[in-house]
Amino acid sequence: MIADIYLRDSKTGMCRIYREPNWTEGSEFYWSEGNFGCDDNRYQALWYLDCPGFPDEIGCTLGPNRIRIDKVVCVETGEILESDMNMGSSAA
Repeated sequence: MIADIYLRDSKTGMCRIYREPNWTEGSEFYWSEGNFGCDDNRYQALWYLDCPGFPDEIGCTLGPNRIRIDKVVCVETGEILESDMNMGSSAA
């Protein structure tokens, strides 16, 4: 299914939506503990995929909990599929 992932830069407060064209059961793991569980990878995905507005800090170490996932929403139904997928952290 197509899902919108709501990402927030906890340093600047800037929010962006990344459209995931193929959200599946395994996607939650991928975005919370897998490759995109890491702030640097989340940030690079946004930068490379041209989500405008995030500052150009590519290649830096962002530190923990910088790029947060506030929620994941099914585009077709509006259902919230996941919320606060930020492993082992408190909301910033």
